[in-house]
Amino acid sequence: MTPVEELAANLSALLPNRRFGPLRVSGWASFGRPREGWEAVESCYATGDCIRFDFGEEDILAVWNPTEVEIGEKSIRIRRASAIRLSWYGSYPKVPANIRYKDFAFIDGSVAFRTNVNTTPGTGWLEQENVQSNPAILIGDDY
Repeated sequence: MTPVEELAANLSALLPNRRFGPLRVSGWASFGRPREGWEAVESCYATGDCIRFDFGEEDILAVWNPTEVEIGEKSIRIRRASAIRLSWYGSYPKVPANIRYKDFAFIDGSVAFRTNVNTTPGTGWLEQENVQSNPAILIGDDY
């Protein structure tokens, strides 16, 4: 069993009936305000070096090469990762053409960003301050 598969197995054992707070990616993409937007991770599984969190309704958070993982009562924090993808269906019907995504790749201390969401610029780099002062992933109410 790889370290990522072991992490997924450990998290899966903790998930039933646990809810966490909003999802944030590298301090930049907040998907809910503090104390709002509580996420329920329905399942978590690993494939090779990638761990996937399923939030239901086919909303998936994929994290490649996660390290420095902290699991709290109300949060999951992943301090480092090589890449992240958040994907969801932007509209109905649920067909591949309606899948939306936000990709984050951590390269030499910076974060490359790519998305197909119309309301956000398509590509670019995130502010350096966010990259160095925030964890790669924070699921939860960690205030």
